[in-house]
Amino acid sequence: MAGWRAALGDGERRAALGRRIEHLTEEVFNVLRWSTAVGFVRYLAQETPGLAFSVLYWVLAGFLFAWLASRFLLRPEVAFFGPAPAGWRRWAQTALNFLLCAGIFGLVLWGVNVLVGALGAARAGVAI
Repeated sequence: MAGWRAALGDGERRAALGRRIEHLTEEVFNVLRWSTAVGFVRYLAQETPGLAFSVLYWVLAGFLFAWLASRFLLRPEVAFFGPAPAGWRRWAQTALNFLLCAGIFGLVLWGVNVLVGALGAARAGVAI
């Protein structure tokens, strides 16, 4: 406990902790913003006839995937095999990061679809 008090008393450590928290919240809100946009267009695609909103949904979902891929593939990857893997481990780490990105993308789209379905059911007066 004394270590925490000393760390929070140090201005540089407190500033570094603040930057980490700010970075985390910025990433979370970016996912929420993208998900809201994709979800709204998904709702419009379900509620309106025609193909325009469906195409727009998939375009925005593609942008969401690209943004998630940039987070997990283009910036420092999640280090499954340590800080500087070589050879097959490098390829495996990239593949695992791609699978992680695809899994998170799938979870986000699943959550968007669940929320849009609940919104549509609530709007129709159907018990969820």
